[in-house]
Amino acid sequence: MTYMTRAIKTNLTISSLIILVSCNAISYTELYPYFKNAVVGVPDIEINDEYIKNKKYSFIRTRFGKSATAIFSLSSINNNIYTWVNGESELLKTYNGKVIYVNGVGMANMQIHNFEYFSPKISKENAYYQIQFKDPGAFISQSATYSVNYENNLLKLDEKFSSNPIRWHRSNKYLFDSRNMPSRTEQYINPNLPLLEIDFYFLYK
Repeated sequence: MTYMTRAIKTNLTISSLIILVSCNAISYTELYPYFKNAVVGVPDIEINDEYIKNKKYSFIRTRFGKSATAIFSLSSINNNIYTWVNGESELLKTYNGKVIYVNGVGMANMQIHNFEYFSPKISKENAYYQIQFKDPGAFISQSATYSVNYENNLLKLDEKFSSNPIRWHRSNKYLFDSRNMPSRTEQYINPNLPLLEIDFYFLYK
């Protein structure tokens, strides 16, 4: 059975908090932690040697902007597609670190098609993807260009993408270790959501 753990916190909006205070429903002192989370963001999940030692399976730490942070455990590997799950039955699939499928994570349900040539050694100057979104449903084309460099002795792949019909233009970053395994990624997976950061922890036992 796959071990799963979750630590996710969501924010109340600042406007909602102000309404509560104005109605004398709650004091500023009681609301301070919520104001802090709304402005500064929720605390990150600390990953140290002890935490890793107690994990049975490889895992990832995800963070959506300031609003949510969570741990997903590796569920399966099939044709280099890594499936990650958490205790809320949310699911992520990655291919060489690139998110290609999401179900339930931050309401960003999506799937990328024709992703197979993406890798840390990508040779194409231009790549084209088809992305399917759900809730609301949409199917868009995305073009991307790549450049390779190094950051802290890790291979860095920068991906600049655009989807002209919806004027969605962003840059993603992928870091790979000496095994060409993803170490960290920063990706935009939905035009209505903030940056998704993922740290990968592969356990070789």
